[in-house]
Amino acid sequence: MNSIEQGEKAMKKAVRKSTSKIVSALSAEAIAEQSTRLAQHASGLKVLQASKNVSLYLSMKKELQTDSLLKWLFDNNKRVFIPKVTGKASQDMIMPELRSLEEIKLMKETKWGIPEFTESQLENRSDGIETGEIDFVLAPGVGFNHQCLRLGHGGGYYDCFLTRLQEKRKTLGLPPAFVLGIALEEQILDHIPVSEYDVTLDGVLTPTKLFLRTEAGE
Repeated sequence: MNSIEQGEKAMKKAVRKSTSKIVSALSAEAIAEQSTRLAQHASGLKVLQASKNVSLYLSMKKELQTDSLLKWLFDNNKRVFIPKVTGKASQDMIMPELRSLEEIKLMKETKWGIPEFTESQLENRSDGIETGEIDFVLAPGVGFNHQCLRLGHGGGYYDCFLTRLQEKRKTLGLPPAFVLGIALEEQILDHIPVSEYDVTLDGVLTPTKLFLRTEAGE
């Protein structure tokens, strides 16, 4: 790692720490209220309404809650794919299909309190990355900016996932999946340090605003 890369890594770590501190100070009620409003905002997006196969994360405490979004997706007959980390390398994340809300009750929680598929649940369940069928991604992050850049948690899982998914869709002759970052208002930052491996999103959504890299999602 050269000095420039070391500097980028240090800057990212500092921004993660400061942003996480701000979000951690929010009450559960404030987060829940913003989460509900964001789900309502998302449900009105034509690009999401037109999608069929959506990737969404299951939330942990002290971050945007995805319960309302998840319910809306199922109520509107979307197929839903959720992440499962299988190792420490950035490519060690799969995106199996969640077939019902009831399946969540059978999952085990990770050390971060996130429900995750058990090994037995993964039997006879394909990976949406490998099939390339995911056409819309609702992406988490620590912070985002108006230019649709995303600062993740540092594992590189989502950047790798997005790159692999888009490459797979390209080989299948499919258009790129639309990638929308979802954030609390406090997670929109003026500046985000980026490296060559960071993926620019198509848009970023908050409870009150929509930032787009293009006009495709309006």
